[in-house]
Amino acid sequence: MRDTISWRKDLCKKLRNSDELHQYIVSSLVNADTKVQQRELKRLAQLIADVELGLTLLKEVAPEEPATSVEALLKGYHFPVEQLQSDRNWQLIQNARFYLIKRKGRQWLRVLQEYINLPEIIRIYSLEEARNVPQPIPSSTYPTRLEKIYLPTLLKTPQHRERKVKLADEGRWYAKISQKGNSPVEVPIDIPKEVANIAPSSLVTLRRTRTKQNPQCSVTREELILAAQEMDDKLSQFGQQENYRNRLENILFQLYDAESDNFQHGDQLTLEGLIHIVGLLNVGKSTLLEILIYFFAKQGDRCGLMVNDVATAVRLASLFCHKLGIPAAPVLGSKRQEQLAKVYEPILKSEGEEVTKGGMHPAWRWFSPVCPLLALVQSEDKWEFGNEPCHKLYQKVLVADNDDSDDEDWQESDKKYTCPLYYKCPRHHLEHDIATALIWIFTPASFIHTRVPRQGFEQDLTFAEAVYRECKYLFVDEADRVQIQFDEEFAPDEVLVDASGNSFLNKLGLNLATIYNSDRSDMAGDRFLAWTSAHYHTQNVTNRIYHLLLTHSKLVAWLGPLPFTGRSLFARIIRDLVDPPEIPVSAKQKLTRQQIMEERRKRIIEADLAPTEQRRRRKQMMDQLDGFLQHPLNPRRGGELSGLALTILTAEDDRQALAEIAPWCKRWIEIHNLSLPDETQFEELTRNLQFTILVTILDNRLGFIVDNLSDLGRVINLHDSSQDLLHRPPDDFLPVLPESPVGNILGFLYKQERSAKKAGKLDYFRYVGVGRALLLNFPKLFAVDDWQGPHTVLISGTSYAPGSPAYHINIKPTVLLQSRTGEAGIAESQFFFSPKQNPQANYIALSGLPPAKRKLAAKEMVEAMCYSVRGGESFLDGVFQDLEQRKQQQPEWWSDRDRILIVVGSYDESEWVTSILQSRYRFDVNINDDGIATLRRDNAPTHLHGILRSEIRNLQHLPTQIVVAPLMALERGHNILNAQGKAAFGAVLFLNRPMPIPDNWQSTVQQLNAWALKHEKDSTLYEEAQSISGNLTLTQVADIFYQNAVAEMVNLNYTAWAFKQLTQGERSVLCWTQLVSIWQIIGRLVRGGVPAVVHFIDVKFAPNSAIGEQDSESTSLLVAIIKVLEPYVEGEDVLARSLYGAFLNALKQMRERNLNYD
Repeated sequence: MRDTISWRKDLCKKLRNSDELHQYIVSSLVNADTKVQQRELKRLAQLIADVELGLTLLKEVAPEEPATSVEALLKGYHFPVEQLQSDRNWQLIQNARFYLIKRKGRQWLRVLQEYINLPEIIRIYSLEEARNVPQPIPSSTYPTRLEKIYLPTLLKTPQHRERKVKLADEGRWYAKISQKGNSPVEVPIDIPKEVANIAPSSLVTLRRTRTKQNPQCSVTREELILAAQEMDDKLSQFGQQENYRNRLENILFQLYDAESDNFQHGDQLTLEGLIHIVGLLNVGKSTLLEILIYFFAKQGDRCGLMVNDVATAVRLASLFCHKLGIPAAPVLGSKRQEQLAKVYEPILKSEGEEVTKGGMHPAWRWFSPVCPLLALVQSEDKWEFGNEPCHKLYQKVLVADNDDSDDEDWQESDKKYTCPLYYKCPRHHLEHDIATALIWIFTPASFIHTRVPRQGFEQDLTFAEAVYRECKYLFVDEADRVQIQFDEEFAPDEVLVDASGNSFLNKLGLNLATIYNSDRSDMAGDRFLAWTSAHYHTQNVTNRIYHLLLTHSKLVAWLGPLPFTGRSLFARIIRDLVDPPEIPVSAKQKLTRQQIMEERRKRIIEADLAPTEQRRRRKQMMDQLDGFLQHPLNPRRGGELSGLALTILTAEDDRQALAEIAPWCKRWIEIHNLSLPDETQFEELTRNLQFTILVTILDNRLGFIVDNLSDLGRVINLHDSSQDLLHRPPDDFLPVLPESPVGNILGFLYKQERSAKKAGKLDYFRYVGVGRALLLNFPKLFAVDDWQGPHTVLISGTSYAPGSPAYHINIKPTVLLQSRTGEAGIAESQFFFSPKQNPQANYIALSGLPPAKRKLAAKEMVEAMCYSVRGGESFLDGVFQDLEQRKQQQPEWWSDRDRILIVVGSYDESEWVTSILQSRYRFDVNINDDGIATLRRDNAPTHLHGILRSEIRNLQHLPTQIVVAPLMALERGHNILNAQGKAAFGAVLFLNRPMPIPDNWQSTVQQLNAWALKHEKDSTLYEEAQSISGNLTLTQVADIFYQNAVAEMVNLNYTAWAFKQLTQGERSVLCWTQLVSIWQIIGRLVRGGVPAVVHFIDVKFAPNSAIGEQDSESTSLLVAIIKVLEPYVEGEDVLARSLYGAFLNALKQMRERNLNYD
């Protein structure tokens, strides 16, 4: 956390003491009491300082620009304009973004207007309108503040705040604890003198290993081989055979040569800045990372390693620290009890002979449940593990004399102190180890959210900032997945309403109730009045939304389990009105496929709409709603629909609301020459419109509340209210990342309870920045501090995926890892299209079905796979028999691999499919209920049967022969091996065709982030406007960028739900994204250079091939993936050929079986 306010402290004090500002406040708040006036005086002084700092930035960077252009400067984009090409200007902008992070976006325009309304005598800039160029003018209050305050501030990067540990001394102290969601309870703690003096200062200091410069370095293959041999020798002492040397010797380094624009064999890796390494899924990428880390850490250089989950972080930290002799520590978050649950079964309980004999795993040191302070608590109430008040001890202070009472009144002090046992507490052993470790291992979440401990670190940093300063190297495994996670981290979510008293709106309502127990003098402030009005509308509209959700099951079904916004729901309504429905293809069709195509064509002609015309019409209808979407409660700007929204908010019941909506809806449909639905459909349409209007209002008003929540905290106590949308992700990153290209957006998700009598949970999320920029710019992310970041190695088998906005890392790979044995084994994999029929001889489809129907179809699918005619062989029997035959023919590839992985869409579906399998399938006596298992989340309740996700790597020790798992749960990060170090699974069955969730908000974020980083410097975006208007202002450039981003977002809203309706571009994006997920799953089965057997079960994979007809890229995902990969793999793209060649060949060989296509 940086100090971004000290610069204005003296200035604000002088402004508050100025007669001119005081007179303005008094005249504005005539009847307000002194307390309210003083609060407004403080707020306006800060506003003046911030606005004038922004205008000074404009004066230095772009003096001819209007005042509104400051908003464009604060966005963080390197737009292709002259003013942003100067290094000095960019440094000033970066510094200003730290100081003015709370004033960006629409906040700048608001505070700018307030500044304009102030008397000129208080200001140093003359400005009549926001679109004018500000001009310096003299001021009687602190007249030299431009030269003495603003310019020096812009030239200086704010420093991090220092944290001083203040230990509690002898005496009575208190702590507040809450258990199981109950209200906090105050517990007294008596600290004797002996305890208070037990460790007055830290026993460890941070081990520093680098300076601000970080020159490039190189390592040879021979040096790495020697390091690998050392690792093997050390591990052999523990009876552990990892074969690091053999695995490394099987890896060939292909290095990019710029002159030939090709890859050539090399034996030396050079690390400088950002390095992107790719390699085939089973080539040994993780092996290389672990050897590199051992090599560099042994030389005394600190390394950071980012892994997928907590269990992997703890396992690797323990490997380096306790077996390889390199100081290492996992970086974990604050939820230690949850983390302990994740590592107890796979690591602490089961790993190592000494544990089975009653010893203790050395990693227990990082999870000690011992809290010695508990012995000093003078109460029966105790805190639980993970909720210790280490830094939250306080004493009571005497309240000012109360004339009405003789009793003394004591209250909680604002000052918080640290437990005197802190420096010696076993609970904090991990903090000791982090300070001295040469290897830090973290997850993406702990990298961003965890702050450095107070021991060893004087400044308040996130771990990402600590890594930037203290690590010479950062290694990111599965970097493409990390890119997705970082995007998600900057679209944070929060529970808006649920059954507990802890959800955001429930808590906010309770906290705001204090206003109604007062004389309401706070209402004298305009901003506070606006905020309470927004809160009223938010609670009102939320109540009405819940009324609809609780009384109309069809509305809940229409929403489904998908995120939504007001804009996306309007887009959906319009799409349903304009687009003709798709007719599904089944095995027994009443119409031929050609007849179906003719019928579809006929419907389009009758509607006088071509597919492109449909999109044009939908866009036109959405554009006409834009005013309402931005200003839903302002009839002047939102039009008739805004007036209708205000009427709905005051309607006494649904009947009255629908009576207002119906006439507008009919006019709307008629204006756009659309067919009026029948009576039942029209009733559903008006209900959906009512809900969508309410959500749009909630979008708008909740945004206003959150934007101003920090200001409200000065008026009412919000300490127990969640403020995740303000502080998650941490504010530390927002000044160094580009903001969201479409501005801050709120989205919602409704999760229905299993019991129909209970209200569901309403979540909300926010899009605040381009998360992937944190990864892609990391070596220079905090260059504004004049400090070079770590050499950052991004590595993955699928981070080169040119058509996937989600997975493709837009940094050219410079190292390609190949296997010395080539693709032997993996190239022998065989793929099969194996659709199943139900008893009515119809092929079974799962993809695209609503939840209830999908559940029944999954049951049919499993029963079909288990079905055998007259005691013959079932499909699953055949798969096991196939694996057995392969083992007999090629035991080196297939021995001990008679296990099947069944891939489904979700954890719930996995549990359902497993239950059906357990009741229907028996191949031999070894397959019982333990032989068929579902994969479960690491935090699943312990009484549930199945295999925890972090335990799946131990599959060789379990009796399980069939594992059912969700696609994304095993997509990567898991080496599931048998005793020979080969892939434990021999076959994988994809039960359903994987498809992205329609209107998936995270998918939209990923595509917008990819678009933003690709186009921020794209001058072609502005050519048309320049040809009309000449030179553009920064505001105009930013507006054009924003408009193009919004257009991109709107187009994403129009993406078809049905695979057949996708455009070529949409299909390419989908295929690249899905092929990565499919190939990553298959990657679990080719570990150790062995082949896999792959079956695609859902008929939707190739619906026409199932009935003997020909598929195309518009009907079959498999064919579409082939067509997408062919130009890359069969062209001159060395990377694509190396990464996806075996996958493409296996897909194309299906043509010789039963995949029919041109």
